[in-house]
Amino acid sequence: SQLDNYGLNFTWTSRLASKVNSQLDLTLSDYRFEYLTNRKEQSGDLVSQTDLVNTLTDFSGRYELDIELKKGPHMQSGAEVKSQQTFFNVRNVIQMGQPVDDDLSQQEDGVSFSPYINYQLRRFKKLNVQLGVRGTYFEKQSDIRVAPRLFAHYNVSDDFTFKGSYGLYNQYLGKIQNLRLFSTGGLDNELFMLANSENVGIMDGTQSMFGAMFNRNDWLLDIEFYNKKTDNITFVPNTRFAIDGNFVSGDMNSKGVDILLKKTFSPKYTAWASYSLSRSRIVYDTLSTQEYFSQNDQPHVLKLVGIYSSQRWKVSMGWKLMSGLYAQFPIFKKPFIPPALDDPNAPDNIPLALEEGESLTPFAKARYPTMHMLDASISYALNNKPDAKWGGHVGLSLINIYDQRNIIDEVSSFEADGTEIFTSSYSIGFAPNLMVMIEW
Repeated sequence: SQLDNYGLNFTWTSRLASKVNSQLDLTLSDYRFEYLTNRKEQSGDLVSQTDLVNTLTDFSGRYELDIELKKGPHMQSGAEVKSQQTFFNVRNVIQMGQPVDDDLSQQEDGVSFSPYINYQLRRFKKLNVQLGVRGTYFEKQSDIRVAPRLFAHYNVSDDFTFKGSYGLYNQYLGKIQNLRLFSTGGLDNELFMLANSENVGIMDGTQSMFGAMFNRNDWLLDIEFYNKKTDNITFVPNTRFAIDGNFVSGDMNSKGVDILLKKTFSPKYTAWASYSLSRSRIVYDTLSTQEYFSQNDQPHVLKLVGIYSSQRWKVSMGWKLMSGLYAQFPIFKKPFIPPALDDPNAPDNIPLALEEGESLTPFAKARYPTMHMLDASISYALNNKPDAKWGGHVGLSLINIYDQRNIIDEVSSFEADGTEIFTSSYSIGFAPNLMVMIEW
C-alpha cells in the first residue's frame, strides 16, 4: 500500500477596530491512497489480485469576525466554503488464477457553504452560556441543514464548576467503514467518499456532555460524561470491496466518561493522568435493533504525561495503556432465493442481511491484545520576543520509544490444503519525527 498526503495552510489575522478582529483561513489538501492485494498459493502462483485507488482533493476557505459587545459578551460570526472531490477505482486483475478485467469507478464533486454565529453571554455572575448555530447548504443534493449548539458552565464556587453541552452536527464527507481488502478485523482501510443520492448518505450526529471540575491548591480534577450518536454511516458488506458496489448504512452510538487529574508543581513542571471508560456500538439499518461492537471500540484507555516548559523549551513524555481493538465484525450475505425465483435476468436489488446463525466471523479471538507505548517530544522556540516580526519552533518527537508491537489487525489466508492461517499487522513502531515551523 502507498499513502500520500500533501497540504497547504494560510492564516491572516487583523484588527479592524478596537473591539473587532478578523481571521481568514485557507486550506488546500491532496490525498491519495493505493492498495494492491495479492493472494498466492504455496507454489507462488497468483490466485487473486485487486487494485484499489482512492483520492481526495479538498479546498476550504473561512472568514470570521470576533466582536466584543458592550458589558463583555463576545460574538463570532463567519462563513466557510468547501470544494471537495473524491474518486475511487477498484479493479480485479486476477480471479481464481485467471486474468479478468472487472472495474468499478466513482467520482463525486461537491461544494458546501456554511454560515455560522456564536454568542457568548456573560451577563450572569456565575453562569457562562454560549449559544451557536451553523447552517450548511450542500449544492450536490440541494440539501440544507441547520445545527444549533449550546455550551454552559456554572461556577458553584471558586473551586467547583458544573459544565454541559449539546449540539447537532452533519458531515458530507465520509470514510467508508468495514472495508478490509485482505484482512479479518481490527483496522479499516481508507476509503473517502462524498455523500450522493446513490450509495452514500449524509451523516448526522448529536453530541451531549455533562461534567464537573474541581480546582484547588494546584490540583485539577475534570470529569466528563458524554454520549455521541452518528446516523447514516456507510459500511461495505462482506468486508471486501465487491465490484457490484453494494453498501449498507448504520448508526453508531458511543458513550462513556473521561477523567483527568492534573497537578501543577511549579510554573515549569506539570503532570497529568487521564482515564477513559467507553462503549461503542453499531446498529445496521438492515438488521432492526440488534447491536454490534464497533471495530474501534476500546473500553479502557489510560494516559500518564509529564511536561517541562520554559520560555523557549518544552519537553514532554507520555505513556499509554489501551484495550485491544475489537477483532470481529458482522458478515452480510444475500438471503436464500428459491430456484424458481432465481432469474439470472432479474435486477440485482435483493437487500443484504446477516446470514442466519452467523452473526460474527469464526475468529480466533474477540479482541486483540492490550496495547501500550511510550512517546516523548522536545521543542525549542525561535525568536520568541513579544515584538518580534517572525517566530518559529524546531522540535523532535519520538513515537513508541521501546518499539512495542501492538497488534491492530490479522490477515486471513489459506494454505493449499485449506488450512487457515493468520498473519498479524502492527501499529507504528519506533518513529522519530523532526518538525520545523516558521511564522511571520
